Amino acid sequence: MESWINERVIRKLCDVPHIGSIRDEIASGLRAIPAADKGVICFVVDDDNHEVCIIAIGYAGSDWTRAVKSRT
Repeated sequence: MESWINERVIRKLCDVPHIGSIRDEIASGLRAIPAADKGVICFVVDDDNHEVCIIAIGYAGSDWTRAVKSRT
């Protein structure tokens, strides 16, 4: 069920891509939103190309900040 909830949250980014907390201290333009009970979706918005790029999805206390830093 948790992956279904995450998919729903990800699809919502098409309609409202500028939601979530801005986390510039981790990576420039990074946003983070909660998903399911213990998840977080990290992404950046490219307004020029009308794209949302998901950088990482973390669960249950995983070190998603390190994953993001290694991918940006």
